[in-house]
Order: sequence, then C-alpha cells, then structure tokens
Amino acid sequence: MGLFGKGKGRARQEADRFGGGAIAIDAAAPGANRTAQQLLSSGVPATLARVEGVMDTGHAIEYDPVVDLVLRVDGYRHPVRLRTAVPRISVPRPGESVVLVADPARPGTLLYAGLSL
Repeated sequence: MGLFGKGKGRARQEADRFGGGAIAIDAAAPGANRTAQQLLSSGVPATLARVEGVMDTGHAIEYDPVVDLVLRVDGYRHPVRLRTAVPRISVPRPGESVVLVADPARPGTLLYAGLSL
C-alpha cells in the first residue's frame, strides 16, 4: 500500500468530512491576502460567504496561521473548502461572514479578503 495509498485514503476521508462534493480552492500563498485587497481596491467585485467550519492546519506563514475554511458561497451547490493564511487576531469562526474575491488571473480561484463587517 505504501505512502500513496495512505494519502489517497486521507484525501477521501477529508472529502467525506467536508461534504463529499467540496471544491478545493487554495489561496495560502504568501501575499494572497494583499493581492485580494489590491483586487478589491481596483474594483473587482467581492462575494460574501458564510463560514461553516474552521480547521487549523498546524502551519503558519509569517506567524499567521494557515487554516482550512469550509464556506457556503452563493452560486455554489456544495460547500467550498478554502486553505488560506489568516491574521492571528481575526481568525473567522463558524457562523461569521467573510469576503472572497475572484482572481481574474486564475479563473475559478477565490481569494480570502478578510472578515465581513
């Protein structure tokens, strides 16, 4: 079975845990939040999403935790899973709303822009 067999099983477990049809969208690259803010300031429309779950990955980027968010986004049939770095002082909690921005350079990719006011 080996390493690859274990990884496949874990991926299947993760998919089941997050609703089976969850869409994996990754925005945990350094500077992704800054890019989201730049896109917002240039007029790219934002989307609101409701947080259904938060899991700490155990990793950090410049002391900010990287988390897996399970989000309910308007227009998406299944929950969306987003891995992103969030500021330590404003980690989203279940039930809160967050702002997402569609990245025009990478169609189908959403970037985390922060908590909604």
